[in-house]
Amino acid sequence: MTRSAIKPLPYSLGDIEWDLADKARTDLALFVEEAWPVIEPATEFVPNWHIDAICDHLEAFVDRDIKNLLINIPPGHMKSLLAAVFLPAWAWIERPHLRWLYASHEMELVRRDSVKCRRIIQSNWYQRHYGESFRLTGDQNAKDRFDNNMTGSRLTTSVGGGTGERGDFVLTDDPHQTAGVLSDVKREAARIWWSETMPSRMNDIRLGGKLVIMQRLHQGDISGIILKEEKDEFEHLMLPAEFEPARKCYTSIGFEDPREREGELLFPERFPAPEMQSLKTRLGSYGASAQLQQRPAPRGGGLLQWSWFQRFRLAAKPANPKRIIQSWDTAMKPDELAAYSVCGTWLEVDNGFYLIEVFRERLGHPELIRMAKSIAMKHQPNAILIEDKASGTSLIQHLRDETVWAIIPVEPRGDKVMRMETETPAIEAGRVYLPDEAPWLPDFMDEIVNFPVSEHKDQIDMMSQALKYFREQAGFVIL
Repeated sequence: MTRSAIKPLPYSLGDIEWDLADKARTDLALFVEEAWPVIEPATEFVPNWHIDAICDHLEAFVDRDIKNLLINIPPGHMKSLLAAVFLPAWAWIERPHLRWLYASHEMELVRRDSVKCRRIIQSNWYQRHYGESFRLTGDQNAKDRFDNNMTGSRLTTSVGGGTGERGDFVLTDDPHQTAGVLSDVKREAARIWWSETMPSRMNDIRLGGKLVIMQRLHQGDISGIILKEEKDEFEHLMLPAEFEPARKCYTSIGFEDPREREGELLFPERFPAPEMQSLKTRLGSYGASAQLQQRPAPRGGGLLQWSWFQRFRLAAKPANPKRIIQSWDTAMKPDELAAYSVCGTWLEVDNGFYLIEVFRERLGHPELIRMAKSIAMKHQPNAILIEDKASGTSLIQHLRDETVWAIIPVEPRGDKVMRMETETPAIEAGRVYLPDEAPWLPDFMDEIVNFPVSEHKDQIDMMSQALKYFREQAGFVIL
């Protein structure tokens, strides 16, 4: 066929682009799809109904049909891109006067999203279609803040960080660090920031709005505070990774979760069943329940299930372990009111970790030193882990001066619950073994099944310390 025989199209590709860009002025989901190549040129945009649902709620938030908005959704489902990158760039097309204030648990995260948002605005595509709406000012165009010539601004801060600036919309994206949320101190700091600092960051509390978009991490996280104390003030869009009919989400703008079958996936094109199962295994049941299902399990008890532990006959313990370690959690005083000093002896083999003996007594310091030497002589460990505080610090020094064993001081980070939570997936995965019978087993079991409300937590500390050592020696990290 000759060129002259080819019939021209009734429209050009340029016409299509301009038509879509024009429609995108009032359609955030379409804007996201059209702007996607600007920030993700090497990654194909994968549409899904949850993206449309989030965009619809963000539009209603900007239009003030929703005053305050809480979105709970698993990680990796575009929440930060939608709320922190695309939303302000889209809203400025028609409302360039809006002032946005963004916060997250880490400054680098909000700074990253600020750069991406600015990249969209400065792109040739955006300037070609929407450049007449406003221009970025030259005197305030940085990573943490950029302004436009129509008095609009986009600012960033961190949770707990100070800023004298205000915004029409105050948005919080993942206010908690995944590990830090288990710390009572860090959760309380976030609560104070949310309750006392953030309300004063709005230009006009009557006209402005607050948006929180996050994965659930703990019953006492910012979402938990909102749902307990501010429920009537917030619209709640809750999208679990696997559908639970009893928790089907409905919102005031007419949305309802379109899924029908129990366990139906939220984003199967990006998170198919095998990937979801891998995530659940890696996170453990508590982490999966909170981060994937947006349903944090109660922290009042039952963090560890006795059924998760594997069992073995002590007489048939592994004969050639890869290494033997002893993990010490020492007490300060030997009186009845003080905690116990505990030593667990562990064997590491290919299929997991065997706790073969637990020593637990209230001891004075001289007795503690003698017992530590005696237990080490009995088992000949490759390493002895000792918590470097109180009597443990002195024990470390004595054993280093008087013995040849490898003594490893341990500085615990975070509280007891946070440390044990981090190591729970190894237990739940069936990699921790306990003997069928042992004189110390009943007391160990009592502490385990009642943690974190058990009277004593010394054996918990001993175990989390040992499992952390094994995990780090193996060179992998449970996220």
